[in-house]
Amino acid sequence: MSTVGISLMPGLTSRINPPRTVALHFPLGRVAGPPFDVGLQGRVVAAALEAVVQMTQPWTIEKLSFEYSTGGGDERE
Repeated sequence: MSTVGISLMPGLTSRINPPRTVALHFPLGRVAGPPFDVGLQGRVVAAALEAVVQMTQPWTIEKLSFEYSTGGGDERE
């Protein structure tokens, strides 16, 4: 079974050579997006799974272009 990791720190992640990783510029602890933003979270997970199919070279880190927005879900924290 193929796997993919989601990283918020691609520079650090590259040092451990995971087989496949997608990288995001999101705050630590918010790997798939803001709390309660189910739409963005679903798109991030779908993009990560799609990356498994697209990555043909081992130890690849692909940067995803999603934007993190604090508007919307954080008020319930």
